[in-house]
Amino acid sequence: MITIFTTAKPFTGRAKTSQYNALRSWKALHPDIEVILFGDGEGYGDAARDLGLRRVEDVETTAKGTPLISSMFAIAESRGRHPVQAYANCDIIFLDDLIKAVKKVSFERFMMAGQRWDLDIEEEMDFGVKDWEKGLKGRIRPEHRHPPSGSDYFVFRRGIWKGLPPMVVGRAGYDNYLIYFCRLNGVPVIDASEAVIVIHQNHDYSHLKEGKKEAWTGPEARRNYDLAGGPDSIFTLVDADYRLTAEGVVRNRGRGDVLRYLEAKMILRKGFFLTRFALFGLRASMGIYNRIPLLPKHRRR
Repeated sequence: MITIFTTAKPFTGRAKTSQYNALRSWKALHPDIEVILFGDGEGYGDAARDLGLRRVEDVETTAKGTPLISSMFAIAESRGRHPVQAYANCDIIFLDDLIKAVKKVSFERFMMAGQRWDLDIEEEMDFGVKDWEKGLKGRIRPEHRHPPSGSDYFVFRRGIWKGLPPMVVGRAGYDNYLIYFCRLNGVPVIDASEAVIVIHQNHDYSHLKEGKKEAWTGPEARRNYDLAGGPDSIFTLVDADYRLTAEGVVRNRGRGDVLRYLEAKMILRKGFFLTRFALFGLRASMGIYNRIPLLPKHRRR
């Protein structure tokens, strides 16, 4: 089926509740789901025992102990049971439409990601209840949809991540770079936002000394940006090759933002500076340089 891997915050307080919710939802997807927990932190051993996870401690980290995506992806590829794999942040709840979406993708190589829905969930969820998914979907409102600039899960067929830089997971920029990396290396990127609902459990940043600021602009975040090679590599779901819809996989073309679509093609082809400058000027003159068209509101099912 699928190997899903992740790393986590210390399993204490509210973080323990949200992470147990996430991990249990993954295990509930299918009896043959393999879950790998990378790293070493408070409560990791108990979580692995309680939930039946594979725990891998010998992962490369920064000096602060934060796992590197290059190491996690490489170990998952070599040790994971399944050819289809996924990295997800440990506060993401998956529903059964993830499995349905994977089955709709016929590409030999691919990477699939999508927007999330941000919800306040403070209680421990019971995934043995018959209609738990229906109840969760009923809590979703249009304003809970996160912008397409951040991605919290990546589903792919293993073998596509050769040469990943040692970026830091959970810090700004690494998710955008993964989209760019796939586009640059000819791996089809599929935006599953219309077909897959994933729930992000809202949280604070108390696990970091400087809070949210550290996650976005701290030393590890700056390191991510440096390794990415500059702003050109900050791609979003708008830059996916394809979208997964009810009708199947269709071309994306910048979600209708033709200028961004052309700009991304120029970046990937290392296009002429003057051509890209002209596109920049055209966007600015039309007042749409910072506009990212959003998808239609997701229908609750």
